[in-house]
Amino acid sequence: MMRNWISILWKFGRPHTILGSFVSVTSIFLLVNAKQIGEADWFLHWLPAIVVALLCNLFITGLNQNTDIEVDMKNKPWLPIPAGLITKKEAFIIVTIAGIASLVIAYLFSFALFVLIIAIMLLGIAYSVEPIRLKRHHVYAALAIVAVRGILINAGFYSVFKELNDNVGLLDPIVWPITAFVVFFSLGIAWFKDLPDVAGDKEFNFNTLAVTSGKTSAFRFGVVAVILAYASVIISALLGYLPNPNFYVLTHIIGLGIFLFACARLDINHDQQIKSFYMLFWVLFFAEYVVYTVGVFIDI
Repeated sequence: MMRNWISILWKFGRPHTILGSFVSVTSIFLLVNAKQIGEADWFLHWLPAIVVALLCNLFITGLNQNTDIEVDMKNKPWLPIPAGLITKKEAFIIVTIAGIASLVIAYLFSFALFVLIIAIMLLGIAYSVEPIRLKRHHVYAALAIVAVRGILINAGFYSVFKELNDNVGLLDPIVWPITAFVVFFSLGIAWFKDLPDVAGDKEFNFNTLAVTSGKTSAFRFGVVAVILAYASVIISALLGYLPNPNFYVLTHIIGLGIFLFACARLDINHDQQIKSFYMLFWVLFFAEYVVYTVGVFIDI
């Protein structure tokens, strides 16, 4: 029976992370090019970078699944490998092709991007692969996620796009509030994602925060991190580091309110509720990049 490889690759790449990479890299591109965006910029700068980012995303998420088959059988049996949609060998081939293609395109496009992708991939390998396997220890796992999602994607891609524009990869002040937001938000990702997986993580000796300190503590730490994320942008706006401070303050109070309302309604002992909450959490992550970028363009 013919398999739908597009659907399988979509599931294998974890849709929320694919969309997260697409939105974040596109937003950073727009921030760099806020004052002038021509067709050449989209074709020569954005398109290769987004292809590289999505291939890198597929490499990292696929590698993680290829090393977590046993635990995923318990925690996430719907993923392509435990669900029998693809074999471990096929998954390895996909990961290998995605990784090589990402590096080759990055090298041909920009040496700075090539170095950036190597750094992201090395952290992805360290996160998933023995003997390091950072994901076994919640502190190192959280730091790896923060480094990639918070710093390398935001500051790293900003520097790459800046270099392509004027041959100087210096960071402008506009990138720091969004970087700070995603750093704190990434801590929420690190701690919230493990809440429904406690049973499987215990069985396979993954010392996530939810396992070592309990679901309630992990959830509370995540809530504090997200509050700090929204507060960091609000404070930046009030201090004059962002254009249209009223816009940023209002939108981030609304975003924080939606998040806290969802937290108040959540039963952390109900796995399906946690999964729905986690998806809403990623929607807020996507929305932040959109709102942040719109605020800059309104000022132009």
